[in-house]
This record gives sequence, C-alpha cells and structure tokens, in this order.
Amino acid sequence: MDRLESTALSAMKQSLRTYLPSIKVINSLEETVQRFAGYKLLVAYEKSGGEADIRDSANQNSKFLLLVGPEGGFSEDEISMLKQKDADLVSLGSNRLRAETAVIAFLSQFI
Repeated sequence: MDRLESTALSAMKQSLRTYLPSIKVINSLEETVQRFAGYKLLVAYEKSGGEADIRDSANQNSKFLLLVGPEGGFSEDEISMLKQKDADLVSLGSNRLRAETAVIAFLSQFI
C-alpha cells in the first residue's frame, strides 16, 4: 500500500495536480461490482466479438465502471457473474493487449 500511495503522490506532483486520489484495495470482483452498484458495467473481454458498442453505452449512461481483467483475462465464471449483473462485454480490437495498455485503449474510447 505504501508503494501505491508513493506512486500516486509522485504522479500528482509530476502532473502538477493538487488532488491526490485515495487508494482502496478491494478484495474481489464481486465486492467491486457491489461497491459500484448503480454504475453501468463495461467489461473489456477479448472473446466478446464486439457484443456491445462502447459509444452506445456512453451515450445512455453517466456513471461507468470499466473493468479490465488481469493477465490472461477474466475467468468464464467471472464473465458469467458479470453478465448476470447486466454488464456489457466490449472488444478493444483484434490485438491482444497488456493489462496496462488495455486500460489506456479502453479510456480512449470515451474521448
């Protein structure tokens, strides 16, 4: 936790911002989804086949929880649970991305 807080502080200083985001550790995907109840769930999923269009979801909602899985992606059980929670599975393209790159690609769809 100390390392994460130090990284956030360094990033704040480097970008000349005055807001230091708080860091919270959430222990499970289920807990994460519960904590953000009321948010539209968008899940980057390499096997989605483009089931949902990110821009369509963005036009209909104001609060989003963007989920990018760990290395290797979400498990089938996690995807099933997210579908039950009415999550939209979205594709970030045909190339396999590192988790860090996937986050940037996902966020770029909202600009």
